[in-house]
Amino acid sequence: MPRVLINGAHLNYEAAGEGPALVLLHPNPFDHTIWRHQTARFSLWFQVLATDLRGYGRSDRIVSPSIRTMSDDVAGLLDHLGIAQAIVVGLSVGGIIAQEFAVDHPDRLRALVVAGCAASGTDIQRFMDARIEGYSTQPLEAYYLTHLRELTAPGFPDTRFGAYLLDTFREKGPTLQRESIVSIYRAIKAWSVTERLGQVRAPSVYIAGEHDPALATTRAASRLVPGAVFHEIPGAGHACCLEAPDEFDRLVLDFFRMHRLLPPPNR
Repeated sequence: MPRVLINGAHLNYEAAGEGPALVLLHPNPFDHTIWRHQTARFSLWFQVLATDLRGYGRSDRIVSPSIRTMSDDVAGLLDHLGIAQAIVVGLSVGGIIAQEFAVDHPDRLRALVVAGCAASGTDIQRFMDARIEGYSTQPLEAYYLTHLRELTAPGFPDTRFGAYLLDTFREKGPTLQRESIVSIYRAIKAWSVTERLGQVRAPSVYIAGEHDPALATTRAASRLVPGAVFHEIPGAGHACCLEAPDEFDRLVLDFFRMHRLLPPPNR
């Protein structure tokens, strides 16, 4: 997987497929592999770029990034690859970055897909404070596992499929850095696009799982974007693309077809 120097940091991404660009932005505390199902599927039509945010995966462990910096990282990756426009898909903090990109770089956005997030850090402050407290004071790997389990629907971690998927992230616990995780939550607390989402003109869809604590804030954010639609995935939690990839993918592909964004298969 390539690592490129963008905005002073070495950032890792996985590329798959050919065609129009589609960028996948992961949530905290996962990495780009949360999109394993979507990378495999969407690469039939798109050049899929699944990134590791600053602080995760094989990207540099950077403390105190701003959401705008991480939005500019997306633009920098597109510049590096010579790509003018992209569909941007983001979950949780990835969705926050995607929304920031939508208002910072509107001419580079073909479409916006956002899941499990909010339009402002103020709207989710208690969740951010709880994560900052947990990652700051508790044993890192133990709290990381607790966090992973809490991001999915009740019972999902105890299924064979859920246990397997979460184990693939639990095993990465020793690679994490406490300060990097906490700094992203602090950046979210200081962030808002509430007053700017009305400027978005690209086709937009918002998605959240039935058991996602961010269900209400995701729905509320969708109402700020002209023409945006909102979908709820029954039975899913916050990590809906991992827990319910069939339903998540169906909603996204239907959205692409509706807006004539789905090109012919590339192979």
